[in-house]
Amino acid sequence: MVFLLTHRIAFNPRELVVLPKSWARTLGDVVFEASNDAGGHFYASEKPELLARDLRIMFGKGGGAYKAVKGRSGYDNTSARL
Repeated sequence: MVFLLTHRIAFNPRELVVLPKSWARTLGDVVFEASNDAGGHFYASEKPELLARDLRIMFGKGGGAYKAVKGRSGYDNTSARL
């Protein structure tokens, strides 16, 4: 099994340390990047609507992580089994 290391980057104005975008892009294969108008280090709990928006775009059709699993689109008509 091969795992590809990919990154999702969010730039938030109230982050503890705001790095230049050019530095963050050197982390590896960046599949999604967002610049937010609000939020900080814990923006997933501060602004969950921004995280949900980013994930929908990233994994949605045409997004950087669309079809991240070979042979699967993430849009199967079958129900998930827990």
